[in-house]
Amino acid sequence: MEPEEYLSQIESLPKQILDGYELGATVKLSGKFDRIVIGGMGGSGIPGKLLKSYIGNKIPVEVIPDYTLPEYYNSKTLYFAISYSGNTEESIEAAKDAHRQGCKIVALTTGGKLRKQAEKNNWHLILVPSGMQPRAGLPYLFFALIRVLENAKILKNAKAQVKRTSEAMKNPALAKQAEKLADQLEGKIPLIYASERLSSVAYRWQTQLNENAKIHAFHHSFPELNHNQMVGFTKLNGDYHVIILEDQGDHRRIKKRMAISRKLIKKAGVGSTLIDFTDVSPLVRMFSMIHIGDLTSFFLSEHYGIDPVQVAIVENLKKDMGPYA
Repeated sequence: MEPEEYLSQIESLPKQILDGYELGATVKLSGKFDRIVIGGMGGSGIPGKLLKSYIGNKIPVEVIPDYTLPEYYNSKTLYFAISYSGNTEESIEAAKDAHRQGCKIVALTTGGKLRKQAEKNNWHLILVPSGMQPRAGLPYLFFALIRVLENAKILKNAKAQVKRTSEAMKNPALAKQAEKLADQLEGKIPLIYASERLSSVAYRWQTQLNENAKIHAFHHSFPELNHNQMVGFTKLNGDYHVIILEDQGDHRRIKKRMAISRKLIKKAGVGSTLIDFTDVSPLVRMFSMIHIGDLTSFFLSEHYGIDPVQVAIVENLKKDMGPYA
């Protein structure tokens, strides 16, 4: 895949949002669940982290990026097995564990071994479009989850909010902000900070910078970072740039911490950028931040003359691991 095609996939976010929402319409679940669990790695695990941020305290949401599951999962556990390729070994093994423990399972994939597992065991199955970088398929996966949970009466109908989010992603100001930030980040080590409730968005920024721009980037959350990582600005051992993601729904004391932290970071000689949005819809705010991060990481890869698509070091690791029996 050429970088231009990958950029087109990132820019197709508005359509992916609507299409992903429709993909989830086919799954009708019955019964009561005491927790939602998402099993997925890399780009296939991010939807679960974002779902946890979106749902808040309505119902426990757990993300399992591993081979095995806790023993307390059971028939009241709603388990989403996510692997874009369908062949991620950790996700396939964890799905087997979920089946053994009697969980209600919904599989999201393009095919592969996970599809075969789902069809063999009569799990609910959502097939997402293939031919994309897994990390670019986030909207398909996330909004399919939203629709499934609506159908299960776990979430209220969000159709209007989803449509509004899709339209908001067409705003050209998002790309302009990303281009400006990419200029600021060239040669820097990005530190992405957000409230605990939006730590998933900060994590998405980190992973996109890791995979697309091929650089180290790190994230942390308020207020915890004020008790440890903040001290690292006392003796700088790198050339950093801090990105703070502020949401209008953040606690007032968190917002105060962000403002004071920016002053202290500036005093330490480190530049920072504040990303914030004001909108009635939490989904609009969340995905505006995500879209800026995705585009920033792509534009930064152009600055470095690096292919944003290939992740050779990951493929080399898989090769050295050998086939999973």
